Amino acid sequence: MRTRRPRTYITSRANIDFTMATNDRGYEQVCVFAACLVSGTRVGPVWGDSRASVLRALATLTEQCRCGAQFHKCQDGDE
Repeated sequence: MRTRRPRTYITSRANIDFTMATNDRGYEQVCVFAACLVSGTRVGPVWGDSRASVLRALATLTEQCRCGAQFHKCQDGDE
């Protein structure tokens, strides 16, 4: 049986900010912003404050960031 080598991924840390912003209808709503600590790229708002909203912000950051990371992770204590 062949053994598989563990994959190595390039990851980068991101800062998660929870704040209030005005949505399209003019209401104040909780949202999430994510910022890459390497390149400084910031994405958001992602509406909501649940774990799914944080993961969506990190996924969007990974798509738009030019730092070369394959994944972004929360900085310790952000989530």
